[in-house]
Amino acid sequence: MRSWSGVKTVLVFTAVAFVLDQLLRVSSRDVWSMTDWFGLRARWPGDGFTFNLFFVPQLVTYGLVHADFGHIFWNMIGLWIFGAETDATQGRASFLRFYIGAVVFAGLVYWLLGITGVLSPFTPVVGASGGVSALLVYFVLRDPHRMIMLIFPPVPIPAWLLGGVFLFPDMIGFARQLQTGGAGGGSAHQAHLAGAVFGYLWFRHGDFIARWGTRRKIEKQVVNLEKVDDNRREMDRILAKIQASGLSSLDKKEKSFLEQRSQEFRKGKRS
Repeated sequence: MRSWSGVKTVLVFTAVAFVLDQLLRVSSRDVWSMTDWFGLRARWPGDGFTFNLFFVPQLVTYGLVHADFGHIFWNMIGLWIFGAETDATQGRASFLRFYIGAVVFAGLVYWLLGITGVLSPFTPVVGASGGVSALLVYFVLRDPHRMIMLIFPPVPIPAWLLGGVFLFPDMIGFARQLQTGGAGGGSAHQAHLAGAVFGYLWFRHGDFIARWGTRRKIEKQVVNLEKVDDNRREMDRILAKIQASGLSSLDKKEKSFLEQRSQEFRKGKRS
């Protein structure tokens, strides 16, 4: 798996999830599906306390689950068309951060709109459309005049027009969703548009997820270095006190500090 590209990794995991879902549907006579547990929803249908406590892992898993073959087919076609070049130029790790980040961001917007009551909180969302929308927007912004050959009908159109063809219906659908508070014909327009926003942010700011992780790592290292410096100064002070007044002059706090540093030193030598 380490040699797989980012697109191949997503394709394989998504395909495996789809096959498992179909097997589960057949074995349960279509009573149960992975959508029930891995699709993202704000609340569970029913009375009483219905808040969905599993929404955090579902922010990722919903992107692996699809409603039917047509759903997964077109999403994976979009992933391959718009993701392969991004994967090749950015590298596997950056591509996966981009794609998974877009899926999570789109899911979080969907969840927030549901939990606040703006849209239906009970309808689960599934599919990789949020991530694919991000890849589409990033692809279009990088080269808006690139000619893309459509499948149906087989005619070439510029990338910017293709982006409009895909996103304009989502804008109309989302506006209708806001008016009715419904699911908008079974399509998660809000997740698609949120993914498009993420793609724009990635185009403008690059791999900000990696930069955030690097900044956090540097901040942690700075804190650790400052702690080491503080410990060294405290150790010098205690040793000077011992030299001047003897070990018996230390209070409980100073003795505890000295013992702790001694244990860390012995542990470091053993390792």
